[in-house]
Amino acid sequence: LLSGSIFSRKEVWLITVPSSSPPTAALPLYATVQIQFDQNPEDIGMKLKNRLDGTVLFDRPTSSYGKSLAGQTTHEVMPIYSKKRGNQTYRFTIEDSHGDGLCCSNGDGSYELYIGDVVEGQPLLSGSSFGSEAVWLITVPSSSPPTARLLQCYRGYCF
Repeated sequence: LLSGSIFSRKEVWLITVPSSSPPTAALPLYATVQIQFDQNPEDIGMKLKNRLDGTVLFDRPTSSYGKSLAGQTTHEVMPIYSKKRGNQTYRFTIEDSHGDGLCCSNGDGSYELYIGDVVEGQPLLSGSSFGSEAVWLITVPSSSPPTARLLQCYRGYCF
């Protein structure tokens, strides 16, 4: 399905399965995060973890994004489990190693997470001002629409 050779820069592949395809329990769904970077993209990192089985489905540590992305918009595609696996809960964390989020004195950045893609998907959460980190609890029930709740965190504990 995919092929390539040695690349000098990171490549991101987006595989689209047409909606007319029959559903398959083994195929994961996906979430897309759209990030509008401030002037310091190298400060930003993200992680998506399934809370039920502990699987880290996406991990982009701080310093993963280069300075050349300052003021630019990018998209990250993250796998999530099919609803056929039952109710699922995820913890989405976006962090800023400088502690000022994506807004304010270093430019006007923001992030939005969609279930699916940014064109036809369901917008689920968004933000810009979050200090060192924003932690969201995402619930994907098997029989109703997904929801997200921003958690309050103090000294590493979130509730």
